[in-house]
Formats: sequence, structure tokens, C-alpha cells
Amino acid sequence: MIYDKIENLGKYDILSKVKKFLDEHKGKILENGKYIIDENCYLNVSQYETGERKDFEVHREYIDVQILLSGKEYVFVQNIANGVPATEYDAQKDIMFYKACAATEYLLDESNFIALDVEDLHNAGVSVDNTATVKKYVFKIKRKV
Repeated sequence: MIYDKIENLGKYDILSKVKKFLDEHKGKILENGKYIIDENCYLNVSQYETGERKDFEVHREYIDVQILLSGKEYVFVQNIANGVPATEYDAQKDIMFYKACAATEYLLDESNFIALDVEDLHNAGVSVDNTATVKKYVFKIKRKV
């Protein structure tokens, strides 16, 4: 997991495609939807209401890089070794859900980002104070095996 300021994206080689994309689209806010960056990276853009904690998710094929364009939310993260599977792995959607009990809370806002790898159970979109609307970029970077 990486939790850092947006201006530090360039420090991480694995995030070079994210930095390049953001630099090329500086000042633009994309419409909701899926954008293919290349064969190993794509972007999901969404807008939604934050809410309560739910089951944690994890991915096997892609790293999540989550960046808020507006609003704020909590992202809870816990190592997969301490989670309890709640569903079977769905290979088509690259997702599996877990129950987690000892997660660490990270505040995500317009100034920072979080990158989540295959060992990072995560539960994003959790309200900070009250339910709020957020706009979010989630870059999906294929893991090199």
C-alpha cells in the first residue's frame, strides 16, 4: 500500500502511467465511465454518495490507485492475512470480498491518493462526517507477475 500526497506520484515507478495521464489531462474532469489507457492500465471514473463500512474487497490482477477529485472519504485497509473470506473470487470482475476487523483508517481527499496491492483488503467510500457526494478516479494497473 502507498498513501501519499498527489504531488509525490512521480516518486513511484509503478505509478508512472497514472502521473502521465493526470499530467496530460490536467484541469479536465472526465465524465463517469471506463477509459482504457493501454493494455495494462485503465481508469474508472465515478461519482457516488459516501456511506457506511461494508465488506472489504481485494483484487488479484490489478492494483487500485484511488484519487478523489472532489469531496472526502475514509478508506479502511487491512492485510489480507487478517481477513476472513466472505465470498469466492470472481475472476471476471477481479474481486473477492472479506470480513475485516482490525483495519486502519485513511482519509482520502483532493490532496492525496492511495494505491492498494493484492494483500490490501480495502473498504472505500466511507463517510467522514455525513453522507457526501464524491467524484473519484480509480486507476487499475495490471500486476507484473
